[in-house]
Amino acid sequence: MIRAALLNLPSVDADHLSSDKNKMEITPMSIQQVVVLFKNPLSLFISFLLTLTVSTGACAQGNSIEVRMQGTAGSESVSLQVGGTTVNTWTLSTSMASYTATINLSGEIRVVFTNDASGRDVRVDYISVNGSTRQAEDQQTNTGSYNGGCGLGSYSEWMYCGGYISFGTVGAPASSSATSVSSTASSACVSTGQQCNWYGTNYPLCVTTQSGWGWENQQSCISRTTCNSQPSPYGIVGNSTCPSSASSSSVASSQPGSSSVAPSSSVASSSSSSSQSDPLEPAGVENSGAGCFVPGLPSYANLTANAALPDPFRSLDGSRIGSRYDWTCRRAEVSKQAQFYELGEKPDPSTANVTASASGSSITVNVQANGQSISFNASIQLPTTGSAPYPAVIGIGGSNLNNSALLSRGVAVINFPNNDIAEQTNGSSRGRGKFYTLYGSNHGAGAMTAWAWGVSRLIDALEKTPGANIDAERLGVTGCSRNGKGALIVGALDERILLTIPQESGSGGSAAWRVSDAQRSAGQNVQTLSQIVTENVWFRSSFSQFSSTATRLPFDHHQVMGLVAPRALLVIENTDMEWLGNVSTYTASVVAREIWTGLGIADRMGVSQVGGHQHCSFPSSQQPEVNAFVDKFLIGTGNGNTNVVRTDGNFSVDRARWINWTTPNLQ
Repeated sequence: MIRAALLNLPSVDADHLSSDKNKMEITPMSIQQVVVLFKNPLSLFISFLLTLTVSTGACAQGNSIEVRMQGTAGSESVSLQVGGTTVNTWTLSTSMASYTATINLSGEIRVVFTNDASGRDVRVDYISVNGSTRQAEDQQTNTGSYNGGCGLGSYSEWMYCGGYISFGTVGAPASSSATSVSSTASSACVSTGQQCNWYGTNYPLCVTTQSGWGWENQQSCISRTTCNSQPSPYGIVGNSTCPSSASSSSVASSQPGSSSVAPSSSVASSSSSSSQSDPLEPAGVENSGAGCFVPGLPSYANLTANAALPDPFRSLDGSRIGSRYDWTCRRAEVSKQAQFYELGEKPDPSTANVTASASGSSITVNVQANGQSISFNASIQLPTTGSAPYPAVIGIGGSNLNNSALLSRGVAVINFPNNDIAEQTNGSSRGRGKFYTLYGSNHGAGAMTAWAWGVSRLIDALEKTPGANIDAERLGVTGCSRNGKGALIVGALDERILLTIPQESGSGGSAAWRVSDAQRSAGQNVQTLSQIVTENVWFRSSFSQFSSTATRLPFDHHQVMGLVAPRALLVIENTDMEWLGNVSTYTASVVAREIWTGLGIADRMGVSQVGGHQHCSFPSSQQPEVNAFVDKFLIGTGNGNTNVVRTDGNFSVDRARWINWTTPNLQ
């Protein structure tokens, strides 16, 4: 209970705040300010006055949505989602019927089939949004269609598999002529119209920036689509009396160097502990884009071919990002594409409960999920120099770098048992390993996504276990060959990894599918997409549909490498390994570096390609580059050269062929 006697106002229960007509409204930000400013009574008093409002108008009218559909068994469960929030769930009749909802949300509309089983199918005839009908043929995505496999069909009224149909978006609900009157000094607070209530804090909405965080008029703001991705009760709020200027005490400035809490600190962390304000600094969380709204993706049949390497700066809505503050959500889009089409989805971390214990030279990680439990051990080599807690490099299946050199620099080496988490013997290994014990042998994640999940749970364990003597905020990852592919995916999917060093990873790693196909067409013996999907289970099973049509992928591995940005990436390749796509890996790496260049941090990405040695036999000539990256990005004391782009092969990047876009200068 917050006592309002200080203001000579009635008491207000924080758990029962109301925005009804003629009732007081206290935004969640007001409560946060009371806590933060508690030690300064005058600031508390002023802040409370500025954020307390009395609403004298009517509430938003709401968006009215009707879904016309039926089931085949009469037990199908279907949910309506708007802007990523589930607003209603129904059990369908076997007869065509209408299901309706009125909601104060905006964003993408999805009809989601949630309990697929034998004999259960869903037919969606149409939806109506505020009286405007959208027929089934107007759908943008149908992930529940079937054509030899789930999600492989194109347009259909039917969902034969668990999935969703996307029917485009709906805007913010129209409001009546409501007015807001400040309970105190009107000269200090003016009506701003709609704002974004981002987990309890009001920010201005971006007008021109439609994807991700924006930088508008020298103040922090959030795009409408990103705001709509939040769970209820947050999102678009109307007629707020909090000032939209950066000087407002309830709107945090995100100008670099500001001591205010910028909005990126909210998107960067699922807790309130992060204070990140610079989008170029590591987020310190597994997925800083978890709060970004990413629209539904088209099925394979609805993809168009693109012979060039896709533009990493072009958002899914067709616009190009214009600010480094947009990168978080652009990155989230690419991550979703990579998982949806190629890798398989990585489970949300909230689905797992992690405990751990350290003993001697190992850490035991215990994970519970879906009523099942697993344990795995990771061995740890501690350095003999420096002091605990130590930075560490996690080796996927072990490290093939010069581990003695790492240890001598005060960096620990951790051996991650990836084959325990997901087997990779051959094509028969699918669904085998401890990841699948928890999530089921039919889970769509390929082995590399499962490994990435396992490393994330290892990091959870390191964060909770100081006895392991590892600094969980200074971690790198490496691996060679097939494990190098995995190292790249680990670094791409967990932003707590500060330095990623894939070694001779080839196809499925630092090589681009399109360029590898071109190498093969030129008569070279290169592993391509069509071959690799038959070799092992590193990818989701449906990735094989791109076997002969890699140009239909809406992304390529220059963008997968780009998922590591703004963190550090050092690509180590072997000029002599034609099978791994020596031209392809060099080309893709150089093109990927344009992402770091656009962000103004090119020295955080390097590529070093040296031949004259056996596969996965790390040459001493590349040691200075590893040292420079480790010193700068893990130890934090180095000033060596990390602006590295070199090959000892006679290779050059055919920019005219592969790059049909320009690199922006993002500010």
